[in-house]
Amino acid sequence: MKPTLFLGATNQHEGKTTCSLGILAGLFGRVKNPGFFKPVGQNHLEVEPGVFADKDVPLFRDRFDLTDPYHLMSPVLFTRHFSRDYLNGKFQSGPILDTIRTAFDTLSEHHDFMLVEGTGHMGVGSICGIDNATIAALLGAKIVLVTSGGVGSCYDKLMLNLALTEKKGGKVGGVIINKVIPSKMEMVRDYMGRALKRLGIPLVGLLPYDQTLTLLTFEDLLTLFHRNPLSGGEYNSRIFKTIRLVATSREIFEQTIRKQELIITPATREDIILAALKAELKERLHGTSLETGFIFTGSVPLSPTMAKELENVAIPAFFTGENTFACMKKITAHTSKIRIKDRGKIEEAISLVRANIDFDLLLN
Repeated sequence: MKPTLFLGATNQHEGKTTCSLGILAGLFGRVKNPGFFKPVGQNHLEVEPGVFADKDVPLFRDRFDLTDPYHLMSPVLFTRHFSRDYLNGKFQSGPILDTIRTAFDTLSEHHDFMLVEGTGHMGVGSICGIDNATIAALLGAKIVLVTSGGVGSCYDKLMLNLALTEKKGGKVGGVIINKVIPSKMEMVRDYMGRALKRLGIPLVGLLPYDQTLTLLTFEDLLTLFHRNPLSGGEYNSRIFKTIRLVATSREIFEQTIRKQELIITPATREDIILAALKAELKERLHGTSLETGFIFTGSVPLSPTMAKELENVAIPAFFTGENTFACMKKITAHTSKIRIKDRGKIEEAISLVRANIDFDLLLN
């Protein structure tokens, strides 16, 4: 069996994809011809006509020039009503696990090392008998768990996932702690290193919190609100460092507008729109851009005149039709994910992980 590393997590949004990007990048040059496998996916895309795959698979294929077929890299998808269909007897776990194993074995024939990325925490899929812990044991993989936080809560999450993993016959061979407050890095390294030593599990990585990876892009927002752009669609990958709800006067807004700011305001606030356009055009005289964006709220859509002005200046913008409170609530509850077009985030993730992972421990 080819050497296999299964990257799991103690919860959703812990940073598995971030870690997978950095680990796979680090494997190139350390091992011959590594491959990537996503046995079960939840969020999926139509990658070719009639062909669907987990959203991470096209990202990894593109970044690392992988050419394996989609149906092998992403053999199983949790579609709508998947759990209910299982409980209603429409399918059984055995054939699904066979599909996963067959896809993995076929991929392994063309690679000397396999990186397998799980979905959510180790228990995701357990209602159907195809949870991460079961799959990792099925593949005979070394398991590394990604978690986040400080000391106590971090350890508690690890113990819960460790219990299920061992019950299913898997063995955790390492832990990566993500999103650590930079000022607490050494404290967490010391105490979690000691805590994990009691379990015989090495701490193979400690990643500081990186705000860049959490920032929303314009494409994130279009997807979140299920909207098409009114203007600036060519800037889908634009990142916003601040989010500003504008309910002030034009004069105050003009004095406080900042770069890379997402401006949320009713579509009827044409004074704010014109002020933002004026500031952008002034910035362009110096060969730069404010890199702002707009979300327009309220029941009254943007006037055709303002829409045309935005289009001429190409500021990313869209109209939600929702009230401002609902808009802000949706944004604050959303967790940004790395997408195939997020070149900056992809390289930031790779750099972050490669600088903070002990690859000797990871591959031991």
